[in-house]
Amino acid sequence: MSAKKKMSPMEMENIKQILNDVSWEEVKMFGSSHYKTGGAELIDIYRGARVARSKALTDIMKYAYRNLEINRPEVNRYDIHKIIHYALIVMALMNEGEA
Repeated sequence: MSAKKKMSPMEMENIKQILNDVSWEEVKMFGSSHYKTGGAELIDIYRGARVARSKALTDIMKYAYRNLEINRPEVNRYDIHKIIHYALIVMALMNEGEA
């Protein structure tokens, strides 16, 4: 595996700013394509029922649990992407005063 470039302090600050500014619509753009129907998505229904935060946090737990050493010898990169996506959902809800 090749060495990865380390992020600069400026790049880290940019990430923090993105997290502080991420919106609901931006987060939805990064969801899996099979959820993109053009109509109301399931996550919108969760949001309307005021359970999106709980759903996102439990999904973070699910994907993290899958990757414990007792369950899997190597961390699954796709699962880590899902954890980040669900964390962004929580951040978007926080940014919009809903979490």
